[in-house]
Amino acid sequence: MMCLSGRSVQCKQRPRKVLRGLYSCVLRLGSGFGIGTLETDPYCQWRRGWIGKLHSGEVLDRQCWAFSAVISPLKLQGKSLTMELDWIRYLAKILPRYPRLVVGIGDDAAVLDWGAGNYGVVAVDVVSDGADFCLREIDPALAGRKALAVNLSDLAAMAAQPVAAVVALGLPRQDARSLAERVYEGLLALAEDYQVAIAGGDTHVWDGPLFLAVTVLGLPGPGGIWRRDGAKPNDVILVTGSLGGSILGKHLHFRPRVREALYLAQNYEVHAAIDISDGLLLDLARVAEASGLAAEISLQAIPVDPAAERLSREKGTNRSPLEHALSDGEDYELILAVPPQEAQRMLKDPAVGVSLTAIGRFVEGEGLWHVEGNFRARLEPAGYVHGHSHQPFGK
Repeated sequence: MMCLSGRSVQCKQRPRKVLRGLYSCVLRLGSGFGIGTLETDPYCQWRRGWIGKLHSGEVLDRQCWAFSAVISPLKLQGKSLTMELDWIRYLAKILPRYPRLVVGIGDDAAVLDWGAGNYGVVAVDVVSDGADFCLREIDPALAGRKALAVNLSDLAAMAAQPVAAVVALGLPRQDARSLAERVYEGLLALAEDYQVAIAGGDTHVWDGPLFLAVTVLGLPGPGGIWRRDGAKPNDVILVTGSLGGSILGKHLHFRPRVREALYLAQNYEVHAAIDISDGLLLDLARVAEASGLAAEISLQAIPVDPAAERLSREKGTNRSPLEHALSDGEDYELILAVPPQEAQRMLKDPAVGVSLTAIGRFVEGEGLWHVEGNFRARLEPAGYVHGHSHQPFGK
């Protein structure tokens, strides 16, 4: 997925990182909001959770703290255009299109025509210390695992079969070799599980933090490629797994839904799909917009993860479990647009290998809507956005 990270983590004992954090915050705020301090600017506050070690008032006493553009989506609102969306739209306008590029910017992965009826699927993502994890708080092997896993999730959203990956690794100078070995332990373990060959890459030692840029290469699965823009009116909206509270561990340990996607693509008709990396509402809005439709969902039907309830109850987030499920992000589950008759069959199929929940449907129109019986109210996209937080409940 082509995006800039919506998360930032700062390490108290390395003051130079604070400047990077402020720059990251400015990128997210965009124009018209000004710059506040890390402690006071509401758009730069932390989610109040990092691997379960956060209580209100403790943040600045930790060696590592985090801040992000995510605030309670029920309380804040902002402009709907984000830096990331603006940038993608800009690139879509200026980049030339070539015959070999079948699917380009704007989806979870690119699809290339190699000729003679052969196609390739390519995705790239970057994770780094200070943006996607805090190295002082985790085993470096988990950083390596996450770097590959987020890319495999993008292939799952396309129903593609992973084949190989290349890894660009940026290492801080101190203990570079031992750190590299630990990072690769986690990466290689997941690669073996999904039969992904590490085909090469690049290694760079520098004065900055650890980062990994992983590019995965795949093939269309036997059921063909999924895209974001294929949803049709009356399609049922299905989600895999449960949502919210990923900061308590799932964002490092999640299982990319590759096997589940390949099974569903081969056995069912799926019109569109996306993985939930930035939050249910935000990613659902991307499918709706790409497909030229509106999405209606029942908030009562949202599968809330127990971690979201724990985060709300124990960590002082001032957000309900439902709010966490709607907008926390980094769930790495799938949103599917499925014809009604197919959805009924899917929901009864134990071979899918993961729970499926019907949360709504796509309809003619635009935007996101909360529908319960005769009640209908607009929702605004909320989640990890690069500019502003949004309020899901509108007028």
